[in-house]
Amino acid sequence: IQPYTFAFCHSLTSVTIPNSVTTIGDHAFYECIWLTNVTIPSGVVSLGEASFGACNRLTTVSLPTSLTDIGQGAFGSCGVLRSAVLPPGLVNVGAYAFSNCAQLSNPVIPNSVTSIGDYAFKGCLDVTSATFLGNAPSQMGYQVFSGVPSGFRIYFFENKTGFTSPTWQGYQSVPLTLQVSVEQPAGVNLANGAQSSFGNTQIGQGASLQYKLSNTGTANLTGLAVSLVGVHPGDYTITGPGIGNLGSGLTTTFTVTFTPTAPGTRTAVLKIGTDLAVDP
Repeated sequence: IQPYTFAFCHSLTSVTIPNSVTTIGDHAFYECIWLTNVTIPSGVVSLGEASFGACNRLTTVSLPTSLTDIGQGAFGSCGVLRSAVLPPGLVNVGAYAFSNCAQLSNPVIPNSVTSIGDYAFKGCLDVTSATFLGNAPSQMGYQVFSGVPSGFRIYFFENKTGFTSPTWQGYQSVPLTLQVSVEQPAGVNLANGAQSSFGNTQIGQGASLQYKLSNTGTANLTGLAVSLVGVHPGDYTITGPGIGNLGSGLTTTFTVTFTPTAPGTRTAVLKIGTDLAVDP
């Protein structure tokens, strides 16, 4: 999509961008004041300068995992933009990229980001923290978070490099630990790689075990999910946990039911993941 293609189209209310698009040029949708939400399709790798700037009714943007570059001021002055989840694989957040997005939610910076430009989140009045999943970006611009509320904090994981505490880049900074414990039965902690057994079970009949999951780290776990992989995952089903987020110090439970479909030893691997973990 070429630069200025739809700029100043003040009556444009919706747009469908085809999957064949790989770049959206400078000011392509600048000041499309009635555009309220946009889905940028998989395949788009870069957003040009001010490509959606001053779209002052834009509330949500869906960014694809193919995206590596958000250009300067791409969403600048989108005053009611609330949701723009930065995708894994993103490398660069340009200067002023989200400046004056007064209602933007707290950003989570993927571990792939190596560069954040000057004033990228300037004037984001609802941003009270930013969480970095990886090492500190090698290029960090000037006053990236200027004009945010007092008490703003940077969160980073204690095993990542380039950060300092209690301050980093002039902002309060807090190291986080990412840790969970799994008990089965309750009170018996399972180390990573440990095994639990359902014993001898008749083909077609189910046997269940309940697991207790505790957040023993300091990071709030978001996007919590339990899944099965391995040799025979189809012989097992998971019920719960019924929540997607688990705060520090909190616990939840889930149940695994084993219903064998063939004789012999049947196995699967239980994985517990969160969107804060690079390798769940």
